[in-house]
Amino acid sequence: MELHTSTNTFGGDASTRKCRQKVGLKRKRLTEAEVTRGWEVFEAISWRSLKENIGEALRLSSRHNIYAYDAYYLEAASRYGCPLFSLDSRMKEVGKMEKIPIMEV
Repeated sequence: MELHTSTNTFGGDASTRKCRQKVGLKRKRLTEAEVTRGWEVFEAISWRSLKENIGEALRLSSRHNIYAYDAYYLEAASRYGCPLFSLDSRMKEVGKMEKIPIMEV
């Protein structure tokens, strides 16, 4: 799990984000220029690794019927008091239910 250290936003690892951007390009959701610019911005972010609280993440997963992977992000955002940065509508919905601030884009 990773934390954006300059504004305390929480997101995925570099390979995951790059893959998602490629999917956006392939599905014509993003232009090549948007993907390139997004990757440039992403690479400029300072990141550090965090340890997950697996037990709480699994409780969140069970309580809200979401993937454990998504629950790890929600748990860490909650524990570290930083907003969740996600384009996933279900994650944002659960985050709001759990009173986790959401960074809208």
